[in-house]
Amino acid sequence: MNIKRQIIGGLAAVLIVTGLIMLPLQTVEATGSNIGYVSEEVYEVHPAVVEFNQEMQEQMNIYQQEFNEQTSGLDQQEDAQQIQQIQQQIQQQFQHEQAEKQEELLEKVEADLEQVREELGLELILHEEMVVSGGEDITEEVKDYFENM
Repeated sequence: MNIKRQIIGGLAAVLIVTGLIMLPLQTVEATGSNIGYVSEEVYEVHPAVVEFNQEMQEQMNIYQQEFNEQTSGLDQQEDAQQIQQIQQQIQQQFQHEQAEKQEELLEKVEADLEQVREELGLELILHEEMVVSGGEDITEEVKDYFENM
């Protein structure tokens, strides 16, 4: 569950940063514009995110099994340094694999958000953390869209 929160939090952070970078490039008048915003919940129900979380959980189980096999004959105290090295190596492998797949995931979610934006006739979709005032909360509409993909 902790990894799921990290993944979703990381994805949301990347989308926020992307939005902050792209925001100055767009000139949108707040009056009369059609701007929507979404909460983190939309990412949790996106089919690609759900699949990604399942894959990462399965991969974590595989790496845990690999760790257990590599350290099975080692003494916790006498071989602590070797155990720590094995643990670090496996964590690095997992994090590298996770980072690669997160990039693909981000591209998929962004493309789907773009499609939702067009279908809803919005000029812009922001993450709710970027909204100070105004805009329309479209979280439920986007969740419904993602759940029915």
